[in-house]
Amino acid sequence: MKLWVTNGSQASVVTLFATVDRGRGKGGVTAFLVEPTFPGFALGKLERKMGIRGSPTVALHLTDCEVPVENRLGEEGEGFKLALRALDGSRPAVGAEAVGIAQRRKLLVKKLSGGQQKRVSIALELLAKPNVFFLDEPTSGLDPGLDRIALGAVTWTIRCVEIAELGAGAPMNVQGL
Repeated sequence: MKLWVTNGSQASVVTLFATVDRGRGKGGVTAFLVEPTFPGFALGKLERKMGIRGSPTVALHLTDCEVPVENRLGEEGEGFKLALRALDGSRPAVGAEAVGIAQRRKLLVKKLSGGQQKRVSIALELLAKPNVFFLDEPTSGLDPGLDRIALGAVTWTIRCVEIAELGAGAPMNVQGL
């Protein structure tokens, strides 16, 4: 079962990454194109979400679903690399969204009282300073095989999300929510 699949109920074909050999780690992941008409493929219920309601989100159930070898993307074991390549295109958008969230939260902070506003502003300034990522800096937990551009995109996306999370949570923390 694959949970929280965006547009899963609308797709005429689904890109699925499956572990075919757990002993090979990330080298055991293979990518497939799965059609909803394949025996064993079923859609789950439509999820009720708090946000991003413009796209339906469902679970995909795969019970003894057989996928023909001609529906494999790339060679067996190349799925992890394909997944990372696909994510490279979305990282700048995710980073931009995170920056937008942080900017919006900063505007909301201005509506707080003077003391509360100062505490939140100090917290945001402190967060912006540590752990600045550079392309030559080793980053734990990331695939060392990523090229420099992909590594830069990953690290800046992580940084923007961290800033957005603090910016989104700071006013609520000040208010004790």
